[in-house]
Amino acid sequence: MSNDFIQLQASLKTLTESSPPHVRQDAEHYLLHVRPELLCNVALSDAFPLNQRLLACSALTAGEPPTREQIDRLIGALPGEACPPTVQAKLAQYIATGLQAHGQLRDITLSTFQSRALGVSVLREVFAAASFCTSKDQIKQLALLSTHTYSHIEGIPFTLLTEDDAEAILILLRAAADFLPAEPELFLFLSTTHRGFLELMCNEKYTSKVCDLYQTLLCNSVPKGHKRIPEVLYPVIGFFLEKAQALYELPYPQLRAVPACFSAIFSQFNILLRAQKEFILPAVYNFLCVFANHPSHLIFELIHPVLFNIFNDISLRGYEFDPRALCFLAERVCFYVNRYNLRTILTVVESDSLTDSEKYLTEDTLEFDTGFWLDWFGSFKGKCINLVSKLAVFYPRALLETITAGVSSFLIQLQQFEASLTEQQAYAFSMHTEQYYALDSLIAVVDACMSGCLKHVLYNHTFQDILQAETVTNLCDTLLSYIPRHPIVYYRIISALATFYKDALTVSSDKREEPKDNDSLKFIIARFFGPQIRKISRKYIECITFQSSILQEVGLTGEDLYTKMCQDTLALRRLVANRLNQMTEVSSIVRDYIVRTEEEFGELVSYIQSLSGKKAVTAYETVLLNQIISNILLAHGQSEGFKQQLASLLAQIRSVILSDQMRLYLQSDDAFIAGFHLTAVCTATDAAYVPCTQASLLARRWLMFALQEAKVLLVRIYEVFGMHESIVEFFPAIQAILLCLLRISSRGLLSTTPKYLTIQLSGQRLLANGTASGGMAKIDLENPQNPVPDIEHAYSWIERCLDACLSTLALEGGALLDLLFQANLAAVPPYLLRTVIQKLPRHQSLRELQLLQGLARIQCSDIVSVFTVLHPQELECIREYLVQPGQCALARTAAGVIWETLPERREVIAQNVLTLCNRALIDMCLALFTENGELRENIVRQLKDDPHFSLSLLSLFLALLMAFCRDVKCVAQLSIILDWVLVKLPMPDRHNANSDLEFTACQPGSPLAQVLTPMLILCYGLILQYVQYEYAQNALLLLAGRLLQITRSMAVTAFYAPDEHLVPPLISELLLITDAKKIRHLIRSSLVKAKRITVSVDKVAGITTAALLVARSDDNDSIEVHLGEYPVFDERDD
Repeated sequence: MSNDFIQLQASLKTLTESSPPHVRQDAEHYLLHVRPELLCNVALSDAFPLNQRLLACSALTAGEPPTREQIDRLIGALPGEACPPTVQAKLAQYIATGLQAHGQLRDITLSTFQSRALGVSVLREVFAAASFCTSKDQIKQLALLSTHTYSHIEGIPFTLLTEDDAEAILILLRAAADFLPAEPELFLFLSTTHRGFLELMCNEKYTSKVCDLYQTLLCNSVPKGHKRIPEVLYPVIGFFLEKAQALYELPYPQLRAVPACFSAIFSQFNILLRAQKEFILPAVYNFLCVFANHPSHLIFELIHPVLFNIFNDISLRGYEFDPRALCFLAERVCFYVNRYNLRTILTVVESDSLTDSEKYLTEDTLEFDTGFWLDWFGSFKGKCINLVSKLAVFYPRALLETITAGVSSFLIQLQQFEASLTEQQAYAFSMHTEQYYALDSLIAVVDACMSGCLKHVLYNHTFQDILQAETVTNLCDTLLSYIPRHPIVYYRIISALATFYKDALTVSSDKREEPKDNDSLKFIIARFFGPQIRKISRKYIECITFQSSILQEVGLTGEDLYTKMCQDTLALRRLVANRLNQMTEVSSIVRDYIVRTEEEFGELVSYIQSLSGKKAVTAYETVLLNQIISNILLAHGQSEGFKQQLASLLAQIRSVILSDQMRLYLQSDDAFIAGFHLTAVCTATDAAYVPCTQASLLARRWLMFALQEAKVLLVRIYEVFGMHESIVEFFPAIQAILLCLLRISSRGLLSTTPKYLTIQLSGQRLLANGTASGGMAKIDLENPQNPVPDIEHAYSWIERCLDACLSTLALEGGALLDLLFQANLAAVPPYLLRTVIQKLPRHQSLRELQLLQGLARIQCSDIVSVFTVLHPQELECIREYLVQPGQCALARTAAGVIWETLPERREVIAQNVLTLCNRALIDMCLALFTENGELRENIVRQLKDDPHFSLSLLSLFLALLMAFCRDVKCVAQLSIILDWVLVKLPMPDRHNANSDLEFTACQPGSPLAQVLTPMLILCYGLILQYVQYEYAQNALLLLAGRLLQITRSMAVTAFYAPDEHLVPPLISELLLITDAKKIRHLIRSSLVKAKRITVSVDKVAGITTAALLVARSDDNDSIEVHLGEYPVFDERDD
């Protein structure tokens, strides 16, 4: 071993250890003057520690550029396993300086690409290794090298290249593209003189590589608004349109790259391209319609963004598309949303043969998993339906006529199918059959088309001359003319009819003044909605007593309706009763279209009343029918008739809720449990798992229907007469029932999490047992023949009774809050607590804040366990300032997951359950505090005038931050709103250090400091924990700055160790500024100086403030179990 090498080892060791400054200086001097060969040996040897190898690389880069021989040697060693990525990156920069300095790129001839070591493969290795570089100087060098590469290849005669040469150059161009400067002139030749590269796309060997190259260049290296965009873009787009048919015939694995590339390029330049009629029309006809014909769902998903972008722009109607093309696209949507085309993915049957679509899906590199595909297909179907509604707005008449013809043709086939069913086949018929899937997809398209057209004509009034009322009527008549034999089929058709009138109900119930001319809403409703409303209401009345002949249900009455009628028939009857109830709630619609004369009025009321007398309807159907009668009476101003009806209905409710038997049950919890047969579920005995007995069902049904009828009727009385004495008389009994239900919900198995809820949480629907209800008729509480375990029946019963009680008591919001303060909500299981939260009154009162604060504290998890990146002293600070819950909700809920044996799995399920409950809580708070993207005026006023309200509001936010610290989006939401609150607090002049006012708003130990200081500590912890989420970090940095301005707390020094000296000047500087950007920058800079965060964070998909402040839709996290495609809890629709 030479002396030079030994001295080099010593110098490297000196620089990587703690050494005196003068010794380090000598070592650095030696390292900069040592021979490059020795440094290369160190850099490439795995015998040296990584930090010493990186020092050697730095010394190489600081010295002279490498020679040709050194470059050859380094290039050969780069791909080796002994060379880690960080070393590869630095050596690649060293090679790049050599290639640039010696001008070797410009000397490369055509033969070099095959024979010379400094050819394509060499450069490719350089770019591959350089992908790890991050410094600006390194990237600048790579950009120069990439520019030289493109410049050289431009001079090569493409026609002389063999396919192997072309492929090698193609790979090199793609590698260099990542570092190419944003100057389109550099690669313009790929669209003009060397168009042969584009031609390679038609060769299946190169399709993916060519698409990847052009997509990278056009999407990443073309600045917005650059003057040469057309020269670069149009030849590429023109090639796609010209060669679409040839590209469509490529093998499937290569074919996928084509629409992906086209969509990415179109999305990048959509504004420019949409303005070109000569591009848009061929794009739709020659490319999009061609690829839409492919059986693969994935191909259609790839072109969907382009289709939606085009047809979402109503101004393009002037391009005069061929309506046949749009009708073809609508038909293709009907194909794609037909779940039969994904049959074996959703319900795997060994004997099934794969459909064309499934064959392609087996080739897609996605996990073949039922749960995944259920979620994916749901999202995909939503996109398709959204698209077809846009197509309908373009050419409504042509599209609706096409749809009507398709529906008519399909219903003829469906009728033949139903006629051929034997009794055994009818009982086995389910939603998982080819015929049902085809019907479902067709109805989904009908819904989308009608919804798009009617909304547009109702709210925009722009194409009444294009959309003919007769076209709408013809489609409606086609659906109404079909009389199905099976309730599953009937349900799907009936459910589609609401599209023809629901928007008219919405605008008719508005209180705004209507114009009197022919363009008024009244005129539009009469023309486009009126005929359908009348026909559909008659169909609903006819269907209320539907009984399926094919299922041997004709003639059933009384209790047989529960015991012998199919669950699907019961669901259909409830649906039409609900829909008719909703229609009759709008008085103008009733008078103008449903019941227009006294004769019609008398006939309808007599008919509905007679149904109960004949026992032709069930108990819950009777509740809805009574409400329909009340609606009709009120619509026609029949006040005396309404009062008589009211007296009769109140007497029925009084006979249950105020009965002696009910008073007996309410004397004690044990009496209530015994009276409603809840002993087994409250004591966790094995009897809770046996089917619910008829005695249990009848006893529970007795109370549940009375409460539900009270909810409907008392709310209606309140709307008409205000807080009437007839409402008040029921309140004490309903309050007692509510408290009793909340108390017993913590007993035995009721305190656990229902297993069916975990199915909802996974985003799946349980589909089984051959009926539309999927074997989940257990939550239809009317049917005593259901083999449902007693515990599951009790879950649903308690939930529905709670819902009815809360909805009724919410009429007197203050009394309901007082009642809930009496209840021990900490013991209520999350699945029921969510129901309570959703029904809370929204008065922005101090009492409400205190209740919400208590609810948030119930849901707190173990705070410290959330933070996985904090230092020990930071965790200790959090423990000191943030009070830990005695028994965190996560552990308590996990303990209730009794059916799961794995502790890890129990915790995951428990976390999901808590998330559902917490989402209800934060959605409640968002609705309570914000309106139109800002704080409610009432909240702002109370913040200024009421210190107790301010303190309670801040305490609530602290509890919410603790409850939601595991959910980064919720943290961001809360941080934004809390920042608004802090700005509105009445404080002395905190921003002027020279102010005569002393900053005394938040003295240490004050009630305000006891809330804001823990909030500040939590905020700092969350900044460090969620540093990779830019949108959350921005909100948290600003909030931390505001809190530090107010508290001036030195407790945050724990987050700056060992640089605590940064905190005092930070606080002083914060007191001088008000600008949000400057506050955010100060906090970020201080944490960067303390080396707790870095300047460049990994960006996760950004979320705008507006998007953060939108409450979630109940459709996405509903606690209800759905019966296949429709919810059973129709009676819970408000």
